[in-house]
Amino acid sequence: MVCDDLGLKPWIAIYVEAWEENKPVEGDLYLTSLDNFLTKYRIRTTKMCIWEMRTKHKESYRQDKKVMHLHLDFKPGFWFPE
Repeated sequence: MVCDDLGLKPWIAIYVEAWEENKPVEGDLYLTSLDNFLTKYRIRTTKMCIWEMRTKHKESYRQDKKVMHLHLDFKPGFWFPE
């Protein structure tokens, strides 16, 4: 693996966006090492990598010092003048 050859540690970023009608859009960006993800959060019963977003999972990420989290609130506005 290239990361090993260069002495680098592979990380992953997960971006999740949620919206409901008549509410501002929210986004969550999570950063963690690939090793942390595979060790703690990978679902062993599937070949797919899934980042769970149920309340209990988000609480687990919040308590994990190896998971960085950035929450974004988007407010509607005008991008271009008329």
